Amino acid sequence: MKLGASITLLLVLLFAAPAGAATSPNACRYSFDTLYRDMPVAIDTTVTAPGEVIPGDTLQSAAGTAGVELPGYLASFGYAVRLLHAGRNDIPVKVWIALRATNTKERVQVVGPITVTATTTITVDPADDDRFLSATPFTYTTPVVPELTWTAVGGDVVIAQDAGGSLPQLPVGTNGALRTVTGSAVIEAAFAGGASIYMDCRPGHTTGIEFDFAGPTYAPGPSTPIGTVKGPKNLMCIDAGALKAVRGVLRTAGAPAEYTVGSPYTLPPVTLDTDQGYASAAVTIAAANTVEKTQTVAPGTATTWTPTGDGPLRFTLALPRSTAPYGSVQLATAGGALDCAPAAIRTPQPGQYAFDPNLDTPVFASAVRREEPAPEVTPTPTPIATAAPAPAPTATPTPTPVLKAPAGTIASTKLTSRGGRLQLRLRCPSGSSSCRGRITVVTAAKPRRSLAARASYAIAPGKQRTVTLKLSAAGRSAVKRHRSVKARVTLTTSAGVTATRTVALSQRRGS
Repeated sequence: MKLGASITLLLVLLFAAPAGAATSPNACRYSFDTLYRDMPVAIDTTVTAPGEVIPGDTLQSAAGTAGVELPGYLASFGYAVRLLHAGRNDIPVKVWIALRATNTKERVQVVGPITVTATTTITVDPADDDRFLSATPFTYTTPVVPELTWTAVGGDVVIAQDAGGSLPQLPVGTNGALRTVTGSAVIEAAFAGGASIYMDCRPGHTTGIEFDFAGPTYAPGPSTPIGTVKGPKNLMCIDAGALKAVRGVLRTAGAPAEYTVGSPYTLPPVTLDTDQGYASAAVTIAAANTVEKTQTVAPGTATTWTPTGDGPLRFTLALPRSTAPYGSVQLATAGGALDCAPAAIRTPQPGQYAFDPNLDTPVFASAVRREEPAPEVTPTPTPIATAAPAPAPTATPTPTPVLKAPAGTIASTKLTSRGGRLQLRLRCPSGSSSCRGRITVVTAAKPRRSLAARASYAIAPGKQRTVTLKLSAAGRSAVKRHRSVKARVTLTTSAGVTATRTVALSQRRGS
């Protein structure tokens, strides 16, 4: 995988689905440069459960383990920006993940923070300004995933990584400050001094890639199901005080795909697909973004709705009411009346009912607003604002260290003047933001004298670039007089991050 290694989340869960790993492509937004990078999230499962569920059944997942494989570039990048040091480094890592189970009371459950300590040992070259040489692979303690319980409320239960947006604010900012995240898998690595980076991941893939692996946007994608439990009997019915599960699905054909604000919308007649024989039936239809909100009709009857214009129309079976008849499907059968709802029904006391409604009740028809052409508007000149006097500056507290882009690495071990010009090789570590700044070359011994004209540079992450420098008059004089001079090369970013290396500066014979 790009960026060194994948992030893998392994959850041992027990559900009615074939055993095996479910891997979903994810786009992860990195906090230090806000760019997305593709990384898969994999969840491994083991299955023990019956083949079908009805509303009210519970599913439990056994306690398991999770693993986080940190990107291999993190050690070199962390060392380049002075967040890691030579020798052993212990990095606290936290993981949060949101799992979704369709047609359940819980809908989404958050696992985390799962805390691990990642350890790596960095080796440097002390004879070469402590240049980074290598790092051992990250090792970490095994985290534990707690037991989870899901309550079926009607229909198939499909468990997968959530699409995103269900995690609360998380303490992944500097010194544990709360931050709003948008994904469903978040991995944070903390460093000494309060600085940290986190990856905010959701199913999908990176778009608009600027370099080899990073882009400013993402496209959402589907999650690979971890497990599926069939639930064909999606309604729970009150049958003379007892409870009975049946299948009941509304269908329609030819519903208009668009609506116009101010005009009525006609939903064609609906049919009720059920495994329960009946003499007559009444169904209550719910319609989002309409004035009526609900209407009760017999199957085979069309309905007329008044759109509010607040969003798309979505037609479903209505959720349970607080008074009888409770359900959205009323069936007159040979054995008596059935009062059915898309919900799990509980009986706290005889004759009393409590409902866990199915908020994932399927949409059987929908329509979007028909957009009218925008009128032509003649722009009005904007008056020039008068600048207000600037307020007096106020003192601000010293900020906590934050992650800054690296200056880069000086790859050249020596510099040779050819016609008064030098070729300096620079590298930018993978996984960082762009390395950019200014280059200075001075004598290593004091007093410092400038040996080359200052120059700027910009390098994409993971790339190498050769920059041409021009010797100063003092530099030409020094190499002519001494043949070889110890020079100190420094890279400096606008944020003050530096990288320095001492090299030998000499003149090519004959030049």
